[in-house]
Amino acid sequence: PTVSTPLSLGDGMTRPELVGWSGSEVSTRAVEVAAGFAERRGAPLRVLLGWDFLDQPGSQFDPEVTPEKVQRFLDDAMAPVRERHPHIRISCEARMGWAPAIVCEAAELAELLVVGRSNKTKGHFGDWSPDVLVRRVRVPVVYVP
Repeated sequence: PTVSTPLSLGDGMTRPELVGWSGSEVSTRAVEVAAGFAERRGAPLRVLLGWDFLDQPGSQFDPEVTPEKVQRFLDDAMAPVRERHPHIRISCEARMGWAPAIVCEAAELAELLVVGRSNKTKGHFGDWSPDVLVRRVRVPVVYVP
């Protein structure tokens, strides 16, 4: 199989593979899919978590949540991914806001966007079908069902 060469950002940096992570099982599978692409292409992996106070990652609502707690939650969740893929440069960022908008904005600097379906009734990607994502971003999109 042919492996494509990662695009450059013009400053010597390679465009990352981007994955939206919500804390769900399917979004964790999406991270593994994205890590596979990053490994094959020799590209970095950027894991992005969009969240707000009412739509927090994890299983329980935390009335005292802080951006630092959410970032630690993301970093801790990605530790096993880093162990399984030691040759990939993985960056993790938890940003406050509506997840689809945050991820679509970040996709402008990515080579590929990987997202998983959501079983939540609001937020994340549950209310954005894959065809909407494809129309909103200008990079290839991999949708993990």
